[in-house]
Amino acid sequence: MATSAQVQQLYIALLGRAADKPGLDWWLENINGGERTLEQAAAAFTTSEEFVSTYGSLQGAELVTAVYTNLFERTPSQEEVAYWVADGRPADELLSAFLTYASPADQTVINNKVTVAQYYTEAAGSEIDLDAAAAIIANVNGTAVSVSTALQNLPVSDATLTAALAEWEAAVEARETFLASLDLDNDGETSDTLASDVTALVDAIGTGPVGDFNALVGSTVLTASSSVAAQNAAFAAARAELQVDISNQEAVVTDAQAAVTALGDSLDVNRYIAALEAENNTKGAVTAANAAAAGAIASYNTLNTVDVADSEYVVSAGTTTLSGNLASVAQVQDGVIVAKPGFTEATNPGITSLLSAVNADVAAEIADDEAEAALTTAEGRVGDGTATSAGYGAVDTLISAQEALEQLEAVTAVELEALIADVQEAYSLNAQLTALNTAAGNAFADIDGAELVDAPLEGGTLGADLFIFVEGTDSDVSLGATDRLFFGSEYSLVDLEGADPLTANVGDVNALEVFWEVDTLAGNTVLYVENEAFSGNATGDNFTTITLTGVTAELELTSGFVQLA
Repeated sequence: MATSAQVQQLYIALLGRAADKPGLDWWLENINGGERTLEQAAAAFTTSEEFVSTYGSLQGAELVTAVYTNLFERTPSQEEVAYWVADGRPADELLSAFLTYASPADQTVINNKVTVAQYYTEAAGSEIDLDAAAAIIANVNGTAVSVSTALQNLPVSDATLTAALAEWEAAVEARETFLASLDLDNDGETSDTLASDVTALVDAIGTGPVGDFNALVGSTVLTASSSVAAQNAAFAAARAELQVDISNQEAVVTDAQAAVTALGDSLDVNRYIAALEAENNTKGAVTAANAAAAGAIASYNTLNTVDVADSEYVVSAGTTTLSGNLASVAQVQDGVIVAKPGFTEATNPGITSLLSAVNADVAAEIADDEAEAALTTAEGRVGDGTATSAGYGAVDTLISAQEALEQLEAVTAVELEALIADVQEAYSLNAQLTALNTAAGNAFADIDGAELVDAPLEGGTLGADLFIFVEGTDSDVSLGATDRLFFGSEYSLVDLEGADPLTANVGDVNALEVFWEVDTLAGNTVLYVENEAFSGNATGDNFTTITLTGVTAELELTSGFVQLA
Protein backbone atom coordinates (compact mmCIF):
# COMPACT_ATOMS: atom_id res chain seq x y z
CA MET A 1 0.00 0.00 0.00
CA ALA A 2 1.40 3.38 -1.02
CA THR A 3 1.01 6.49 1.11
CA SER A 4 0.36 10.04 -0.08
CA ALA A 5 3.87 10.96 1.18
CA GLN A 6 5.43 8.36 -1.12
CA VAL A 7 3.52 9.67 -4.13
CA GLN A 8 4.46 13.25 -3.17
CA GLN A 9 8.10 12.16 -3.33
CA LEU A 10 7.57 11.16 -6.96
CA TYR A 11 6.14 14.58 -7.79
CA ILE A 12 8.93 16.38 -5.92
CA ALA A 13 11.84 14.36 -7.33
CA LEU A 14 10.69 13.82 -10.90
CA LEU A 15 8.48 16.87 -11.59
CA GLY A 16 9.96 19.34 -9.13
CA ARG A 17 6.61 20.36 -7.64
CA ALA A 18 3.91 19.48 -5.15
CA ALA A 19 1.18 17.15 -6.34
CA ASP A 20 -2.19 18.38 -7.57
CA LYS A 21 -5.10 16.89 -5.64
CA PRO A 22 -6.74 15.02 -8.54
CA GLY A 23 -3.37 13.56 -9.65
CA LEU A 24 -2.40 12.49 -6.14
CA ASP A 25 -5.76 10.79 -5.58
CA TRP A 26 -5.60 9.06 -8.97
CA TRP A 27 -2.11 7.60 -8.36
CA LEU A 28 -2.99 6.45 -4.84
CA GLU A 29 -6.10 4.69 -6.12
CA ASN A 30 -4.15 3.22 -9.07
CA ILE A 31 -1.28 1.89 -6.94
CA ASN A 32 -3.34 0.69 -3.99
CA GLY A 33 -5.85 -0.87 -6.36
CA GLY A 34 -3.09 -3.14 -7.67
CA GLU A 35 -2.90 -1.73 -11.18
CA ARG A 36 0.70 -0.49 -10.72
CA THR A 37 3.45 -0.77 -8.18
CA LEU A 38 5.10 2.34 -6.76
CA GLU A 39 8.16 1.58 -8.91
CA GLN A 40 6.01 1.30 -12.04
CA ALA A 41 4.37 4.62 -11.16
CA ALA A 42 7.83 6.24 -10.93
CA ALA A 43 8.67 4.89 -14.39
CA ALA A 44 5.41 6.28 -15.75
CA PHE A 45 6.31 9.71 -14.33
CA THR A 46 9.49 9.78 -16.44
CA THR A 47 7.48 9.26 -19.62
CA SER A 48 4.95 11.99 -18.84
CA GLU A 49 4.77 15.12 -21.01
CA GLU A 50 5.58 17.29 -17.99
CA PHE A 51 8.76 15.31 -17.17
CA VAL A 52 9.91 15.21 -20.76
CA SER A 53 9.42 18.96 -21.23
CA THR A 54 11.40 19.67 -18.07
CA TYR A 55 14.06 16.95 -17.81
CA GLY A 56 13.81 14.93 -21.02
CA SER A 57 17.03 16.33 -22.47
CA LEU A 58 19.05 15.83 -19.28
CA GLN A 59 21.47 12.92 -19.13
CA GLY A 60 24.14 11.66 -16.77
CA ALA A 61 25.49 14.30 -14.39
CA GLU A 62 22.81 16.86 -15.29
CA LEU A 63 20.00 14.41 -14.55
CA VAL A 64 21.60 13.28 -11.26
CA THR A 65 22.07 16.90 -10.21
CA ALA A 66 18.48 17.89 -11.10
CA VAL A 67 16.83 15.04 -9.17
CA TYR A 68 19.25 15.48 -6.26
CA THR A 69 18.46 19.18 -6.03
CA ASN A 70 14.71 18.60 -6.20
CA LEU A 71 14.86 16.09 -3.35
CA PHE A 72 17.49 17.48 -1.00
CA GLU A 73 17.72 21.20 -1.88
CA ARG A 74 21.47 20.98 -2.44
CA THR A 75 23.93 20.37 -5.25
CA PRO A 76 25.51 16.89 -5.03
CA SER A 77 29.26 16.64 -4.56
CA GLN A 78 31.50 15.59 -7.43
CA GLU A 79 31.97 12.21 -5.79
CA GLU A 80 28.20 11.69 -5.50
CA VAL A 81 27.62 12.69 -9.12
CA ALA A 82 30.42 10.43 -10.33
CA TYR A 83 29.10 7.50 -8.31
CA TRP A 84 25.53 7.71 -9.59
CA VAL A 85 26.53 8.42 -13.17
CA ALA A 86 28.72 5.32 -13.10
CA ASP A 87 25.81 3.41 -11.54
CA GLY A 88 23.84 4.16 -14.72
CA ARG A 89 20.33 3.92 -13.30
CA PRO A 90 17.45 5.64 -15.12
CA ALA A 91 15.69 8.59 -13.46
CA ASP A 92 12.87 6.58 -11.88
CA GLU A 93 15.33 4.18 -10.21
CA LEU A 94 17.58 7.05 -9.12
CA LEU A 95 14.76 8.34 -6.93
CA SER A 96 14.41 5.06 -5.04
CA ALA A 97 18.16 4.74 -4.62
CA PHE A 98 18.60 8.34 -3.43
CA LEU A 99 15.92 7.81 -0.76
CA THR A 100 17.39 4.48 0.31
CA TYR A 101 20.86 5.88 0.85
CA ALA A 102 19.90 9.42 2.02
CA SER A 103 21.79 10.79 5.01
CA PRO A 104 19.79 11.90 8.08
CA ALA A 105 20.22 15.56 7.00
CA ASP A 106 19.02 14.81 3.45
CA GLN A 107 16.12 12.77 4.81
CA THR A 108 15.04 15.77 6.94
CA VAL A 109 14.97 17.95 3.80
CA ILE A 110 12.80 15.55 1.81
CA ASN A 111 10.49 15.10 4.83
CA ASN A 112 10.09 18.89 5.09
CA LYS A 113 9.41 19.19 1.36
CA VAL A 114 6.78 16.45 1.57
CA THR A 115 5.13 18.21 4.53
CA VAL A 116 4.83 21.50 2.64
CA ALA A 117 3.72 19.70 -0.52
CA GLN A 118 0.97 17.91 1.38
CA TYR A 119 -0.34 21.21 2.76
CA TYR A 120 -0.22 22.77 -0.71
CA THR A 121 -2.11 19.91 -2.31
CA GLU A 122 -4.92 20.09 0.23
CA ALA A 123 -5.10 23.89 0.09
CA ALA A 124 -5.12 24.20 -3.72
CA GLY A 125 -7.53 21.33 -4.27
CA SER A 126 -8.39 20.98 -7.94
CA GLU A 127 -7.15 24.52 -8.74
CA ILE A 128 -3.56 23.57 -9.44
CA ASP A 129 -1.01 26.16 -10.54
CA LEU A 130 2.14 24.35 -11.73
CA ASP A 131 4.42 27.33 -11.12
CA ALA A 132 3.03 27.88 -7.61
CA ALA A 133 3.27 24.15 -6.87
CA ALA A 134 6.98 24.27 -7.74
CA ALA A 135 7.67 27.57 -5.98
CA ILE A 136 6.10 26.48 -2.69
CA ILE A 137 8.76 23.77 -2.14
CA ALA A 138 11.66 25.39 -3.99
CA ASN A 139 13.40 26.84 -0.94
CA VAL A 140 12.36 24.29 1.68
CA ASN A 141 15.45 22.81 3.36
CA GLY A 142 16.19 21.01 6.61
CA THR A 143 15.14 23.91 8.86
CA ALA A 144 11.78 24.49 10.52
CA VAL A 145 11.95 28.14 9.46
CA SER A 146 11.93 27.19 5.78
CA VAL A 147 8.78 25.13 6.37
CA SER A 148 6.92 27.90 8.23
CA THR A 149 7.96 30.47 5.60
CA ALA A 150 6.64 28.29 2.81
CA LEU A 151 3.36 27.63 4.62
CA GLN A 152 2.68 31.37 4.85
CA ASN A 153 2.21 31.35 1.08
CA LEU A 154 -0.29 28.52 0.80
CA PRO A 155 -3.03 29.11 -1.76
CA VAL A 156 -6.71 29.19 -0.92
CA SER A 157 -9.14 27.57 -3.33
CA ASP A 158 -12.24 29.37 -4.57
CA ALA A 159 -14.38 26.59 -3.13
CA THR A 160 -12.84 27.04 0.32
CA LEU A 161 -13.22 30.81 0.19
CA THR A 162 -16.80 30.52 -1.06
CA ALA A 163 -17.71 28.35 1.93
CA ALA A 164 -15.94 30.70 4.33
CA LEU A 165 -17.58 33.72 2.71
CA ALA A 166 -21.03 32.16 3.13
CA GLU A 167 -20.25 31.55 6.80
CA TRP A 168 -19.03 35.14 7.20
CA GLU A 169 -22.08 36.64 5.47
CA ALA A 170 -24.41 34.62 7.70
CA ALA A 171 -22.52 35.75 10.80
CA VAL A 172 -22.59 39.40 9.71
CA GLU A 173 -26.32 39.19 8.97
CA ALA A 174 -26.95 37.71 12.44
CA ARG A 175 -24.94 40.53 14.01
CA GLU A 176 -26.79 43.23 12.06
CA THR A 177 -30.17 41.69 12.95
CA PHE A 178 -29.17 41.71 16.62
CA LEU A 179 -27.99 45.32 16.52
CA ALA A 180 -31.07 46.50 14.64
CA SER A 181 -33.29 45.05 17.38
CA LEU A 182 -31.69 47.09 20.16
CA ASP A 183 -33.25 50.16 21.76
CA LEU A 184 -30.73 51.12 24.40
CA ASP A 185 -32.15 54.58 25.04
CA ASN A 186 -35.73 53.25 25.42
CA ASP A 187 -37.16 55.73 22.92
CA GLY A 188 -39.07 53.09 21.00
CA GLU A 189 -36.75 53.33 18.01
CA THR A 190 -33.67 51.37 17.05
CA SER A 191 -30.53 53.27 16.21
CA ASP A 192 -29.22 53.32 12.64
CA THR A 193 -25.90 54.56 13.99
CA LEU A 194 -25.72 51.64 16.39
CA ALA A 195 -26.47 49.14 13.63
CA SER A 196 -23.62 50.51 11.52
CA ASP A 197 -21.06 50.80 14.31
CA VAL A 198 -20.50 47.56 16.19
CA THR A 199 -18.47 49.35 18.88
CA ALA A 200 -21.35 51.59 19.88
CA LEU A 201 -22.86 48.96 22.16
CA VAL A 202 -19.69 48.68 24.19
CA ASP A 203 -19.48 52.47 24.32
CA ALA A 204 -23.08 52.63 25.49
CA ILE A 205 -22.28 50.31 28.39
CA GLY A 206 -19.47 52.59 29.47
CA THR A 207 -21.49 55.83 29.29
CA GLY A 208 -25.09 54.70 29.76
CA PRO A 209 -26.38 52.30 32.42
CA VAL A 210 -22.95 51.63 33.87
CA GLY A 211 -22.14 55.33 33.96
CA ASP A 212 -25.34 56.01 35.91
CA PHE A 213 -24.56 53.12 38.21
CA ASN A 214 -21.09 54.45 38.96
CA ALA A 215 -22.53 57.91 39.62
CA LEU A 216 -24.99 56.42 42.11
CA VAL A 217 -22.59 54.38 44.20
CA GLY A 218 -19.47 56.47 43.69
CA SER A 219 -16.81 54.18 45.07
CA THR A 220 -17.74 51.13 42.96
CA VAL A 221 -16.65 51.57 39.35
CA LEU A 222 -17.50 49.27 36.45
CA THR A 223 -16.16 49.41 32.92
CA ALA A 224 -17.37 47.84 29.67
CA SER A 225 -14.88 44.99 30.14
CA SER A 226 -15.63 44.18 33.79
CA SER A 227 -15.98 40.46 34.47
CA VAL A 228 -19.10 38.80 35.89
CA ALA A 229 -17.34 38.51 39.25
CA ALA A 230 -16.54 42.23 39.19
CA GLN A 231 -20.15 43.04 38.30
CA ASN A 232 -21.51 40.94 41.18
CA ALA A 233 -19.01 42.49 43.57
CA ALA A 234 -20.09 45.96 42.45
CA PHE A 235 -23.76 45.10 42.91
CA ALA A 236 -23.13 43.77 46.42
CA ALA A 237 -21.06 46.84 47.27
CA ALA A 238 -23.79 49.14 45.97
CA ARG A 239 -26.46 47.46 48.10
CA ALA A 240 -24.20 47.50 51.15
CA GLU A 241 -23.27 51.14 50.63
CA LEU A 242 -26.90 52.21 50.35
CA GLN A 243 -27.79 50.18 53.42
CA VAL A 244 -25.11 52.06 55.35
CA ASP A 245 -26.60 55.33 54.09
CA ILE A 246 -30.06 54.22 55.23
CA SER A 247 -28.79 53.26 58.69
CA ASN A 248 -27.05 56.59 59.02
CA GLN A 249 -30.19 58.45 57.92
CA GLU A 250 -32.33 56.46 60.37
CA ALA A 251 -30.02 57.70 63.12
CA VAL A 252 -30.48 61.28 61.89
CA VAL A 253 -34.29 60.85 61.98
CA THR A 254 -34.13 59.39 65.50
CA ASP A 255 -32.04 62.31 66.75
CA ALA A 256 -34.39 64.83 65.09
CA GLN A 257 -37.43 63.14 66.59
CA ALA A 258 -35.82 63.23 70.04
CA ALA A 259 -35.11 66.94 69.63
CA VAL A 260 -38.76 67.64 68.76
CA THR A 261 -40.07 65.48 71.62
CA ALA A 262 -37.82 67.28 74.10
CA LEU A 263 -39.49 70.61 73.24
CA GLY A 264 -42.84 69.40 74.62
CA ASP A 265 -46.45 70.43 74.00
CA SER A 266 -45.83 73.86 75.51
CA LEU A 267 -44.41 74.93 72.19
CA ASP A 268 -47.37 73.48 70.25
CA VAL A 269 -44.92 71.41 68.21
CA ASN A 270 -47.22 68.42 67.91
CA ARG A 271 -50.11 70.69 66.87
CA TYR A 272 -47.93 72.14 64.13
CA ILE A 273 -46.92 68.67 62.89
CA ALA A 274 -50.58 67.61 62.75
CA ALA A 275 -51.51 70.78 60.85
CA LEU A 276 -48.68 70.22 58.39
CA GLU A 277 -49.80 66.64 57.76
CA ALA A 278 -53.41 67.77 57.28
CA GLU A 279 -52.37 70.43 54.79
CA ASN A 280 -50.34 67.88 52.81
CA ASN A 281 -53.41 65.64 52.67
CA THR A 282 -55.71 68.43 51.43
CA LYS A 283 -53.23 69.33 48.69
CA GLY A 284 -53.33 65.74 47.49
CA ALA A 285 -57.13 65.84 47.52
CA VAL A 286 -57.12 69.06 45.48
CA THR A 287 -54.90 67.45 42.84
CA ALA A 288 -57.26 64.48 42.51
CA ALA A 289 -60.36 66.69 42.45
CA ASN A 290 -58.84 68.95 39.80
CA ALA A 291 -58.23 65.93 37.56
CA ALA A 292 -61.76 64.58 38.08
CA ALA A 293 -63.30 67.97 37.29
CA ALA A 294 -61.20 68.33 34.15
CA GLY A 295 -62.44 64.93 32.97
CA ALA A 296 -66.08 65.83 33.66
CA ILE A 297 -65.70 69.13 31.79
CA ALA A 298 -64.16 67.38 28.78
CA SER A 299 -66.99 64.83 28.76
CA TYR A 300 -69.63 67.56 29.03
CA ASN A 301 -68.06 69.53 26.19
CA THR A 302 -68.19 66.54 23.84
CA LEU A 303 -71.97 66.32 24.39
CA ASN A 304 -72.80 70.02 24.11
CA THR A 305 -72.15 72.77 21.58
CA VAL A 306 -71.17 75.37 24.21
CA ASP A 307 -67.87 74.56 25.96
CA VAL A 308 -67.18 75.08 29.66
CA ALA A 309 -63.65 75.84 30.88
CA ASP A 310 -62.12 74.95 34.26
CA SER A 311 -61.25 78.62 34.73
CA GLU A 312 -64.96 79.52 34.91
CA TYR A 313 -65.25 78.71 38.62
CA VAL A 314 -62.97 80.35 41.21
CA VAL A 315 -62.81 79.90 45.00
CA SER A 316 -61.59 82.90 47.01
CA ALA A 317 -61.94 83.38 50.80
CA GLY A 318 -64.45 80.54 50.88
CA THR A 319 -66.66 82.15 48.23
CA THR A 320 -67.29 80.52 44.84
CA THR A 321 -67.65 82.70 41.77
CA LEU A 322 -68.90 81.50 38.38
CA SER A 323 -68.23 83.02 34.95
CA GLY A 324 -68.47 82.37 31.23
CA ASN A 325 -70.56 79.50 29.89
CA LEU A 326 -70.71 77.82 33.31
CA ALA A 327 -72.46 80.89 34.76
CA SER A 328 -75.08 80.68 31.99
CA VAL A 329 -76.18 77.17 33.02
CA ALA A 330 -75.43 77.10 36.80
CA GLN A 331 -75.61 79.26 39.92
CA VAL A 332 -74.37 79.19 43.53
CA GLN A 333 -76.98 78.51 46.26
CA ASP A 334 -75.85 78.28 49.89
CA GLY A 335 -72.29 77.67 48.72
CA VAL A 336 -73.26 74.83 46.34
CA ILE A 337 -73.24 75.07 42.54
CA VAL A 338 -76.60 73.95 41.09
CA ALA A 339 -78.17 74.02 37.62
CA LYS A 340 -80.29 77.02 36.74
CA PRO A 341 -83.99 76.39 36.18
CA GLY A 342 -84.63 74.90 32.77
CA PHE A 343 -81.20 73.25 32.48
CA THR A 344 -81.50 69.49 32.86
CA GLU A 345 -79.93 66.30 31.53
CA ALA A 346 -82.37 66.51 28.66
CA THR A 347 -81.25 69.97 27.59
CA ASN A 348 -77.60 69.70 28.66
CA PRO A 349 -76.43 66.06 28.73
CA GLY A 350 -73.78 65.45 31.39
CA ILE A 351 -74.63 68.54 33.47
CA THR A 352 -75.26 66.45 36.59
CA SER A 353 -71.81 64.82 36.48
CA LEU A 354 -70.23 68.14 35.58
CA LEU A 355 -71.69 70.02 38.57
CA SER A 356 -70.97 67.12 40.93
CA ALA A 357 -67.29 67.07 39.94
CA VAL A 358 -67.00 70.88 40.08
CA ASN A 359 -68.60 70.98 43.56
CA ALA A 360 -66.17 68.29 44.74
CA ASP A 361 -63.27 70.32 43.38
CA VAL A 362 -64.57 73.47 45.07
CA ALA A 363 -64.97 71.62 48.37
CA ALA A 364 -61.40 70.29 48.12
CA GLU A 365 -60.02 73.76 47.48
CA ILE A 366 -61.98 75.23 50.39
CA ALA A 367 -60.70 72.46 52.67
CA ASP A 368 -57.16 73.16 51.47
CA ASP A 369 -57.58 76.87 52.18
CA GLU A 370 -58.79 76.06 55.67
CA ALA A 371 -55.87 73.66 56.23
CA GLU A 372 -53.40 76.33 55.07
CA ALA A 373 -54.95 78.81 57.50
CA ALA A 374 -54.71 76.29 60.34
CA LEU A 375 -51.09 75.60 59.44
CA THR A 376 -50.31 79.32 59.43
CA THR A 377 -51.82 79.61 62.93
CA ALA A 378 -49.83 76.58 64.12
CA GLU A 379 -46.64 77.98 62.63
CA GLY A 380 -47.26 81.24 64.46
CA ARG A 381 -47.58 79.44 67.78
CA VAL A 382 -44.47 77.39 67.23
CA GLY A 383 -42.54 80.45 66.11
CA ASP A 384 -43.61 82.72 69.02
CA GLY A 385 -40.44 83.90 70.79
CA THR A 386 -36.79 82.83 70.75
CA ALA A 387 -37.29 79.43 72.34
CA THR A 388 -40.18 78.48 70.06
CA SER A 389 -38.24 79.53 66.96
CA ALA A 390 -35.74 76.83 67.89
CA GLY A 391 -38.69 74.46 68.06
CA TYR A 392 -39.79 75.38 64.55
CA GLY A 393 -36.27 74.66 63.28
CA ALA A 394 -36.29 71.29 65.03
CA VAL A 395 -39.53 70.31 63.30
CA ASP A 396 -38.20 71.42 59.94
CA THR A 397 -35.07 69.30 60.51
CA LEU A 398 -37.20 66.27 61.39
CA ILE A 399 -39.34 66.60 58.28
CA SER A 400 -36.31 66.96 56.01
CA ALA A 401 -34.65 63.94 57.64
CA GLN A 402 -37.76 61.82 57.17
CA GLU A 403 -38.04 62.81 53.50
CA ALA A 404 -34.37 61.92 52.91
CA LEU A 405 -34.90 58.52 54.53
CA GLU A 406 -37.93 57.81 52.33
CA GLN A 407 -35.89 58.64 49.23
CA LEU A 408 -33.08 56.29 50.23
CA GLU A 409 -35.52 53.48 50.96
CA ALA A 410 -37.14 54.04 47.54
CA VAL A 411 -33.72 53.75 45.87
CA THR A 412 -33.13 50.42 47.62
CA ALA A 413 -36.58 49.07 46.81
CA VAL A 414 -36.91 50.27 43.23
CA GLU A 415 -34.25 52.46 41.63
CA LEU A 416 -31.12 50.52 42.56
CA GLU A 417 -32.52 47.12 41.62
CA ALA A 418 -33.87 48.51 38.35
CA LEU A 419 -30.50 50.08 37.63
CA ILE A 420 -28.69 46.82 38.41
CA ALA A 421 -31.08 45.05 36.03
CA ASP A 422 -30.17 47.60 33.32
CA VAL A 423 -26.47 47.03 33.94
CA GLN A 424 -26.88 43.26 33.77
CA GLU A 425 -28.86 43.56 30.53
CA ALA A 426 -26.18 45.81 29.04
CA TYR A 427 -23.47 43.25 29.85
CA SER A 428 -25.63 40.45 28.49
CA LEU A 429 -26.12 42.36 25.23
CA ASN A 430 -22.41 43.02 25.06
CA ALA A 431 -21.69 39.31 25.55
CA GLN A 432 -24.08 38.49 22.68
CA LEU A 433 -22.42 41.08 20.46
CA THR A 434 -18.98 39.73 21.33
CA ALA A 435 -20.08 36.22 20.40
CA LEU A 436 -21.51 37.45 17.08
CA ASN A 437 -18.34 39.40 16.31
CA THR A 438 -16.27 36.32 17.15
CA ALA A 439 -18.40 34.19 14.83
CA ALA A 440 -17.85 36.68 12.00
CA GLY A 441 -14.12 36.79 12.68
CA ASN A 442 -13.82 33.01 12.90
CA ALA A 443 -15.25 32.47 9.42
CA PHE A 444 -11.73 32.76 7.93
CA ALA A 445 -9.73 31.70 11.00
CA ASP A 446 -9.29 28.11 9.83
CA ILE A 447 -8.02 29.04 6.36
CA ASP A 448 -4.24 29.11 6.42
CA GLY A 449 -3.00 32.35 4.89
CA ALA A 450 -6.46 33.80 4.19
CA GLU A 451 -7.46 37.16 5.57
CA LEU A 452 -10.75 38.99 5.17
CA VAL A 453 -10.33 42.62 4.07
CA ASP A 454 -13.47 44.71 3.64
CA ALA A 455 -12.99 46.94 0.60
CA PRO A 456 -12.01 49.70 0.30
CA LEU A 457 -8.78 48.91 2.11
CA GLU A 458 -5.18 48.38 1.10
CA GLY A 459 -4.12 44.75 0.85
CA GLY A 460 -0.68 43.27 0.47
CA THR A 461 -0.21 40.86 3.37
CA LEU A 462 1.38 37.44 3.07
CA GLY A 463 -1.04 34.79 1.96
CA ALA A 464 -4.41 35.35 0.28
CA ASP A 465 -6.43 38.48 1.00
CA LEU A 466 -10.13 38.33 0.26
CA PHE A 467 -11.56 41.74 -0.64
CA ILE A 468 -15.33 42.12 -0.41
CA PHE A 469 -16.88 44.38 -3.05
CA VAL A 470 -18.82 47.30 -1.51
CA GLU A 471 -21.28 48.83 -3.96
CA GLY A 472 -21.08 52.59 -4.34
CA THR A 473 -17.69 52.90 -2.66
CA ASP A 474 -14.86 53.72 -5.08
CA SER A 475 -11.58 52.26 -3.82
CA ASP A 476 -7.96 51.38 -4.47
CA VAL A 477 -6.93 47.75 -3.89
CA SER A 478 -3.49 46.13 -4.00
CA LEU A 479 -4.27 42.80 -5.66
CA GLY A 480 -1.49 40.22 -5.44
CA ALA A 481 -1.10 36.90 -7.21
CA THR A 482 -2.92 34.98 -4.44
CA ASP A 483 -5.49 37.67 -3.58
CA ARG A 484 -9.13 37.63 -4.64
CA LEU A 485 -11.79 40.28 -4.99
CA PHE A 486 -15.27 38.89 -4.38
CA PHE A 487 -18.22 40.23 -6.38
CA GLY A 488 -20.64 37.31 -6.39
CA SER A 489 -21.66 34.70 -8.93
CA GLU A 490 -24.20 37.06 -10.54
CA TYR A 491 -21.40 39.16 -12.09
CA SER A 492 -19.52 38.51 -15.34
CA LEU A 493 -16.18 40.00 -16.43
CA VAL A 494 -15.91 42.11 -19.62
CA ASP A 495 -12.64 43.34 -21.15
CA LEU A 496 -13.24 46.87 -22.47
CA GLU A 497 -10.22 46.69 -24.79
CA GLY A 498 -10.05 50.48 -24.99
CA ALA A 499 -13.82 51.14 -25.16
CA ASP A 500 -15.38 53.77 -22.90
CA PRO A 501 -17.89 52.13 -20.51
CA LEU A 502 -19.83 55.41 -20.26
CA THR A 503 -20.49 55.74 -23.98
CA ALA A 504 -19.76 52.44 -25.71
CA ASN A 505 -22.60 50.02 -26.24
CA VAL A 506 -20.85 47.03 -24.70
CA GLY A 507 -21.88 44.20 -22.47
CA ASP A 508 -25.21 42.54 -21.71
CA VAL A 509 -28.14 44.80 -20.83
CA ASN A 510 -29.68 42.04 -18.70
CA ALA A 511 -26.63 41.12 -16.62
CA LEU A 512 -24.49 42.67 -13.92
CA GLU A 513 -20.95 43.10 -15.23
CA VAL A 514 -17.46 44.11 -14.18
CA PHE A 515 -15.74 46.01 -17.02
CA TRP A 516 -11.96 46.23 -16.86
CA GLU A 517 -9.18 47.95 -18.72
CA VAL A 518 -5.46 48.51 -18.19
CA ASP A 519 -4.28 52.09 -17.61
CA THR A 520 -0.83 51.68 -19.16
CA LEU A 521 0.32 55.19 -18.22
CA ALA A 522 -0.47 54.77 -14.54
CA GLY A 523 0.48 51.09 -14.48
CA ASN A 524 -2.89 50.12 -12.95
CA THR A 525 -6.01 48.23 -13.94
CA VAL A 526 -9.38 49.93 -13.48
CA LEU A 527 -12.61 48.04 -12.80
CA TYR A 528 -16.00 49.60 -13.56
CA VAL A 529 -18.62 47.64 -11.62
CA GLU A 530 -22.25 48.06 -12.63
CA ASN A 531 -24.55 49.09 -9.79
CA GLU A 532 -27.44 48.02 -12.01
CA ALA A 533 -27.62 46.05 -15.24
CA PHE A 534 -27.33 48.18 -18.39
CA SER A 535 -25.49 48.25 -21.71
CA GLY A 536 -23.31 51.33 -22.22
CA ASN A 537 -24.39 54.99 -22.37
CA ALA A 538 -24.68 55.18 -18.59
CA THR A 539 -23.68 57.90 -16.15
CA GLY A 540 -20.73 57.63 -13.80
CA ASP A 541 -23.14 57.27 -10.88
CA ASN A 542 -24.14 53.84 -12.18
CA PHE A 543 -20.62 52.50 -11.68
CA THR A 544 -18.44 51.72 -8.69
CA THR A 545 -14.80 52.19 -9.67
CA ILE A 546 -12.03 50.03 -8.23
CA THR A 547 -8.39 50.65 -9.11
CA LEU A 548 -6.08 47.65 -8.89
CA THR A 549 -2.82 49.42 -8.09
CA GLY A 550 0.25 48.10 -9.88
CA VAL A 551 -1.75 45.48 -11.82
CA THR A 552 -1.36 45.24 -15.60
CA ALA A 553 -1.91 41.50 -16.00
CA GLU A 554 -4.92 39.67 -17.40
CA LEU A 555 -7.83 39.06 -15.03
CA GLU A 556 -10.22 36.16 -14.67
CA LEU A 557 -13.50 35.70 -12.79
CA THR A 558 -14.34 32.32 -11.30
CA SER A 559 -17.21 31.56 -8.93
CA GLY A 560 -17.63 35.27 -8.23
CA PHE A 561 -13.93 35.88 -7.49
CA VAL A 562 -11.78 38.18 -9.62
CA GLN A 563 -8.08 37.38 -9.51
CA LEU A 564 -4.97 37.58 -11.67
CA ALA A 565 -5.05 35.11 -14.53
